[in-house]
Amino acid sequence: MLKVPHVTLACVYLARAAEGLEPARTFLSSYRQYPAGAEHTLLVIYKGWDADGLAAARALFAEVPHRPLLMDDQGFDIGSYLRCAREVADQFEYLCFLNTFSRIEVAGWLGKLAAAGADPAVGAAAATGSFESHADTARFLETLAFAQRYGTVPKAPPGRFGVDELHAMLLQKRPPQGLRKWVATPVRTLAARALYRAGLASEEKHHAKVFGSGGRREWTRSFGPFPNVHLRTNAFVIRTALLNSFNFSIPRTKYDAYQFESGPKGLSASIRAAGLDLRLVGADGVSYPPPAWPGSATFRSLGQQNLLVSDNLTRAYDQLPSEAKIAYQYLTWGSAMQASPPRFFVRFGVPFDARRVS
Repeated sequence: MLKVPHVTLACVYLARAAEGLEPARTFLSSYRQYPAGAEHTLLVIYKGWDADGLAAARALFAEVPHRPLLMDDQGFDIGSYLRCAREVADQFEYLCFLNTFSRIEVAGWLGKLAAAGADPAVGAAAATGSFESHADTARFLETLAFAQRYGTVPKAPPGRFGVDELHAMLLQKRPPQGLRKWVATPVRTLAARALYRAGLASEEKHHAKVFGSGGRREWTRSFGPFPNVHLRTNAFVIRTALLNSFNFSIPRTKYDAYQFESGPKGLSASIRAAGLDLRLVGADGVSYPPPAWPGSATFRSLGQQNLLVSDNLTRAYDQLPSEAKIAYQYLTWGSAMQASPPRFFVRFGVPFDARRVS
């Protein structure tokens, strides 16, 4: 068991009413199954529950020693984390935040995270990380969808749809009404095979020019380009004082929450600007610096066999068809991805160059 002198540690689990009790049951089962490997206090944020629901949720956690924190359903996950950090600032030196869909995958998980986070040179340590840029992902998927529909690429990206809608297109989910008007037929998984057969893959210079034409759009203005090194916030450890020192605002929109996780003034960017390192921690207990993340076998890497804590996105990735997995690997790790894309994968002239990662 990890013992760091003079350090107090809390594990904060977010039990959100909007997701129902099942994710909490899944978390609780894994929490009981796998010893944490570090002395800690469990804090459960009961978020957005009415009286009856709260009673059921608290009954679920009744046999596990914990401290409850009651919050309304505002500010997304990040807002709950920030409120919690401010409320317990004088009680815990370190906080480990787990989102509603977190599921522990290995014994000693908290000790491994806390050991990496306790390094004075490290600002935060997490179970998953990414190089993905929302700006480049949105433009890439828009170009892919337009090419699938019209057999060409647009002179400028044709919309202001958020990245969630664009991901839904890639996964063949039903797009929102406005997007259905734009794309009359379903966008098939990684439609690049059709593009390759149509000969569009050879027009790399044209694709690159079009891909770079979205500078007026919100996504391209407000998120940096790939590689955008950041920790994902589904399971991460951070010093309470450090998190509070950044004085982040409570998110009002999903866009604000994206900015917190991977924006140029978000958590990871602020940590690096302060001269501190980011670390990704695998089930193997290794603390990986950013250049080693693509080969860590964690998020969208090598079958995700080294995940310390999984979540809804890592589990959804496991269920994807192989071509969609290739697309997401490329958007996440670019040229550093551990699997080579097939010949029909169209990059639209964008290198997604990961050599600049440090």
